[in-house]
Amino acid sequence: MKNIIVNKKEYIVTTEGDYNFTANELVEFENGAKGIAMKSDTKGAQIALLNDENTNPVIVGQKVIPSGKPFSFKPSRSMLGAVINVDGEVVYRMSKNTPEVDKTDIDSYIFRMARPIYSRDFVNRPLHTGTTIID
Repeated sequence: MKNIIVNKKEYIVTTEGDYNFTANELVEFENGAKGIAMKSDTKGAQIALLNDENTNPVIVGQKVIPSGKPFSFKPSRSMLGAVINVDGEVVYRMSKNTPEVDKTDIDSYIFRMARPIYSRDFVNRPLHTGTTIID
């Protein structure tokens, strides 16, 4: 299972190899940079980079190491009302009365499977939207 970088445009890397990445799988490159597998087929994948290209650049020919885990992050109460970057650092905060980051928070997957319909509650009253439809 070997994948290598064959093309790079801005923050999108194209790989070729025999490993089939899953959607939103976290991957790592030889130099320690990380990315998310966005599009995959039998020949390779397109990976979105999560690092700054100035500090840790990836180059054509590097190996891509799959993690087998979906991309996740640790949400905390300090993220409520804040704009964060891909590293989880607060870029802008609406309120100054927000608690600090709690390192004990659990991993939360970015994209989760929806619960099956039969495990959801039944609709017991119609939703009134206030619109009238005329045909």
